[in-house]
Amino acid sequence: MVLEGGGGKEIWISSDYRRRFISFLKDVFQAADDSIFNHLYSDTKKRKPFTFSVYLGKTFRAEKEKVLTFPPYEFLFSSGDPAISTHFYNGVLKLRSKKYLLDMSSISDSPFYINIKEISLAIEDIIESESVLFKTKQPVVLTHPRKKRNHDGYYLTPLDEEWEKILRTRLSEDYQRVTGNNVDTERIRFLEVSNPLALEVLVRWRKLDRSFLDKPIKITKIKHYGGYLTGFKGIFLLCGPVELMQFVYQYGMGIRTGQGFGMLDVLAQLKEEICRKEKKN
Repeated sequence: MVLEGGGGKEIWISSDYRRRFISFLKDVFQAADDSIFNHLYSDTKKRKPFTFSVYLGKTFRAEKEKVLTFPPYEFLFSSGDPAISTHFYNGVLKLRSKKYLLDMSSISDSPFYINIKEISLAIEDIIESESVLFKTKQPVVLTHPRKKRNHDGYYLTPLDEEWEKILRTRLSEDYQRVTGNNVDTERIRFLEVSNPLALEVLVRWRKLDRSFLDKPIKITKIKHYGGYLTGFKGIFLLCGPVELMQFVYQYGMGIRTGQGFGMLDVLAQLKEEICRKEKKN
């Protein structure tokens, strides 16, 4: 979906911009149906069955607590639940017919509004492999279940020793909560591109810029609702049951997926049983 506005000018907005698009998403679901809106937002701790990403234009640049953007923006929405996707689409159509405007003034230096210009349906990948090369569209955020907010170690990244163990548990829990089914956690593996076995495959694949191989994972701090989250972005291999690979692709990975985090792109589905090979070594 394309959101336009701003008179064709570059516009500085707060780096804490996701909250405005969360408001937009709430407006969409409320326009679609009050019951679906209440189902999704009455429980603030409930794992949302969707994720989204916002592309802020070709001149996007971050400086301190602001980012330089250039409308139109691209708003991407993803869910593995056809009913949720249908409600989203219908809600967007209703808002567009009412000539809806999203007021961005609270996060910009001057009055600024955007409207819905174009709606399109993207063709999603169908996951058929247990080894998938993913690239983050939005940072992935994960927290430690036994540590308190603002304490050291609360936010986890792939550099932490417990990362894979807690990621495995989180993915299993999220899958069960959203789909109602269980998944084999022992088959879940996370490999950085710098892993020798992963690198072996990628060097032969020859479709990545060398810079990604040199630094595939980047730790980042993200301003969100006045505070800061720690997450990561980059390229990694995730392995596990095919149905789980499809799940993280459609619903996002990590926490706060309903707030614009954790959306992934599929770069490649690898036929090599790379994760099982590593486990044997």
